[in-house]
Amino acid sequence: MGLSVAAMGALVPLTKYYAWMIDNINIGKVWYLFSILPIALMVSNIYTIPISYANIRVGKVYAKGFIITIFELALYLIVFILFYIFSKTTIEKTKLTERNNILEIQKKLHRIVAVVHKIHLKKQGMILNIQFML
Repeated sequence: MGLSVAAMGALVPLTKYYAWMIDNINIGKVWYLFSILPIALMVSNIYTIPISYANIRVGKVYAKGFIITIFELALYLIVFILFYIFSKTTIEKTKLTERNNILEIQKKLHRIVAVVHKIHLKKQGMILNIQFML
């Protein structure tokens, strides 16, 4: 039990990344999918608590429990890091795509304004020519 608490205590520095994901990922299905592994690890840790702590010293129970806990922590870290990288790149790509769309709209508007300005200048030139002729 103490080993599991120590392993979870090792995850405290990752709270900054958790906070970023909570703030930026608003898709419920993604969170449901990501919550499967932590729930499985929690259930695994609950079932690995021995009924009697005297049994830990018999055979290799303690060593196997230690290896299982380290493996679970490593698995959790790998999945967390991959999920963070995936979500970070996806959100950055979405923001860049939105920015690119806005720039495309601005480009089209600039072209329209330039055409309208040319038409306006031509009309002014024609008015000046007409006034000059009169």
